[in-house]
Amino acid sequence: MRKSEIFNTVLDVVAAETEVSHACILSRCKRREVVDARHMLCRSLMDQGMTVSDVAERLRCTRRNVEKIEECFDDSMKGGGRVFEFVFERITKILRKRFERTV
Repeated sequence: MRKSEIFNTVLDVVAAETEVSHACILSRCKRREVVDARHMLCRSLMDQGMTVSDVAERLRCTRRNVEKIEECFDDSMKGGGRVFEFVFERITKILRKRFERTV
């Protein structure tokens, strides 16, 4: 599967599960739910094997921004409460099923 296909699949799932639009996730919006969705997108892309550089390029940000998201993801999960954890778990399960079928 190509990187662009992985990115689009993950973005679709994150947008659907967080109920945040693609445009908002990819924007510079600082609203909590948008930032959480962006962090979930970043972590999910990394979990699918994309590199920091690949993720940064597609999110139109710096490598350092992606590294900071990755470093603080666990804190975001704790700070976001049970809902953040629940949504991220659902995203992970959905992506696992989708990518298992393509292998």
